Amino acid sequence: MTKRAILIGLCLCLIALASLQAIPANAQTGASTDNACAAALKSKVTLRFAQAFKVAAQEIADWRCKEHKGFGEISLAYALASLTQTSGHTALTVTQIFAQRADHLGWGKIVKGAGFTMREVRQELARLLRGTRGKGKKHTTSQ
Repeated sequence: MTKRAILIGLCLCLIALASLQAIPANAQTGASTDNACAAALKSKVTLRFAQAFKVAAQEIADWRCKEHKGFGEISLAYALASLTQTSGHTALTVTQIFAQRADHLGWGKIVKGAGFTMREVRQELARLLRGTRGKGKKHTTSQ
């Protein structure tokens, strides 16, 4: 019986200790948020997206840092916005697209509502990113 009581007490102490350590991590200060935003601004992905989508790197970093969007969501939103700029479609901005996401619409419904397929959005994304590749080895096939 005493071993059981000791074990329960030890578990409670560990839970309390874990809770105390989690508090500072959750309470982000302005300085740590600023550091995270500065790091997001200098990210290679942020810079590549800014170049591909012809926007300021700060805009990409703001979506990433302040709005807590992933790079996948950011890239889909910009590719869809680019596609909707073509004639015959209602032009959507990235802000409008993310507003639809905030209303709990899935990517498939947003894309379909704009008159496209996910395949077309992915193809547009590939086209936009194609020109921003680094200078690596070019792969050739031998015949």
